Amino acid sequence: MNKHAVNPARGRGQASIAATWIGRAAVAGALGLATWPVGAMDGAMVVLLRGALDTAAGVAQQSGRTATPRPLAQATPMSAPMGAGATTATAPVRCPKSRAQPLPPIGPRPDGYAPAVLWPAEPACDIHDFPDLKFNAARAQRDAFVNASKVRCGDCEGGYAYDAWARHALTQGGDEKQYLALLVGLAVGQSLSWKGSRYQGTVQATGEHPIGPFPCRQYHWTLKDGARVVAEREGLLCQYKRPYAASARWNEVI
Repeated sequence: MNKHAVNPARGRGQASIAATWIGRAAVAGALGLATWPVGAMDGAMVVLLRGALDTAAGVAQQSGRTATPRPLAQATPMSAPMGAGATTATAPVRCPKSRAQPLPPIGPRPDGYAPAVLWPAEPACDIHDFPDLKFNAARAQRDAFVNASKVRCGDCEGGYAYDAWARHALTQGGDEKQYLALLVGLAVGQSLSWKGSRYQGTVQATGEHPIGPFPCRQYHWTLKDGARVVAEREGLLCQYKRPYAASARWNEVI
């Protein structure tokens, strides 16, 4: 037996080991890691790896085939990590279906319209009526204003009341029509005031700017504890037709 002949079984085993190390290097590259340096392996493994490659080539020559190295699969970039600069897929907006003719676009806020928080956000869907418009920032401002006026009340449900509820302080029994008539009747610069159990409130008319085809009026609300301002917010009334109503009327939007 030729002692220099290559043992095919041994060659295949060493080739398998070499493929394993090459595969690990490919995985490291795909994960965006630095290529595993040869120096990171121990000396025995380096010798084994090189010997396996030489042996595999000898096996291929003895079998009459040319040893052609197979190219490694190209690494697929991984998704960017969550953090700065990363983007997330957003779900498509599902707009409600309507047979009504959509209104013309409201468009950007006019230069003379103030305050800016009372201009609706750019809609993602067609607008068919005023309630389709969104005023999320102004509503959050209003909620904070109301919460700042929270006071204890022994006769109230839950044990608390809110001095910011002007409608109950300005009208008999909190009548909505009377309350809206008081606000609409204010000329720009005029105001109404009321006193709660702890805080004093004031609402002042600040503008008469329409939003698209809808007549609207803007207001500024202030809550005080003596001379100290506790909270402030912006308010909005607009005239539009409610569902099933015969005609348009003024509504408190914010």
